[in-house]
Amino acid sequence: MGITDCIGVTFPGSLEPVGEIIRGYVRKMGGVAESSIIGNDLKASPYLAALANGTMGHALDYDDMGCFGGHPSVVLAPSVLAMGERLGASGKDILAAYVVGFEVGACIHGPLWKHYLRGWHATDNFGSLAAGAAVAWLLKLDVHQVRMVLGIAAS
Repeated sequence: MGITDCIGVTFPGSLEPVGEIIRGYVRKMGGVAESSIIGNDLKASPYLAALANGTMGHALDYDDMGCFGGHPSVVLAPSVLAMGERLGASGKDILAAYVVGFEVGACIHGPLWKHYLRGWHATDNFGSLAAGAAVAWLLKLDVHQVRMVLGIAAS
């Protein structure tokens, strides 16, 4: 449901001014067209597609609420869909990666929930770790590589 919700709110978000801005940025950045950007026929690198879809998915702020006091699907769905498309991953693998990311976000949020009460936005702070873990799972990274991903996401 979270992935469906994210796709559903991304379509109207793509019609907002920020949708045109982010698509313009993606076009200027160029790169290999491997992953779809929702609401048009533009393709980009997985990184840029996830950035564009996440931006448009959060544009109207109707995205889901969840495990880490934020909007888990707006960081997880764009990430796993973009990398999953690039890799030719199965739907089962994309869903599994989403669950891995969701669980990581929930586990981190548990002991650190006061982070949100101090003014930090959990969607981006915990979401970067959750999305990193989800994509690391899709890429089948080893322990050292996963540590690097999570270290980069945490910083």
